[in-house]
Amino acid sequence: MAIPTQIRQRIVEDCKDGMNYREAAAKWRVSIGTVSNIMKGYRETGKVAPPSPSRVRKSVIENRREEVVTFLDKNKNATLVDVRNFLKAEVCLMTVWRQLKKWKLSHKKK
Repeated sequence: MAIPTQIRQRIVEDCKDGMNYREAAAKWRVSIGTVSNIMKGYRETGKVAPPSPSRVRKSVIENRREEVVTFLDKNKNATLVDVRNFLKAEVCLMTVWRQLKKWKLSHKKK
């Protein structure tokens, strides 16, 4: 469960006023680790807002659409395994399938 920004602000104020992490955690009914993380974020950024979500990794094959389109045009019966082998990429078949779906491309099912 996310800690509201108002509570985060109050935790920071309490700790700046001399309350230790254990006391602040008991007062606000959160873990000591949560207080520690809030204070660490405050020291590093000067903000009490929760950290922004992590950046999602891009697929290894994401930038190779044109190659795949050309390959599929020449090889109408290509399977996912064929596409993966053509790309010489060490990715699972599910990754290839998801990327083809994202590109709205079709492949042979069997």
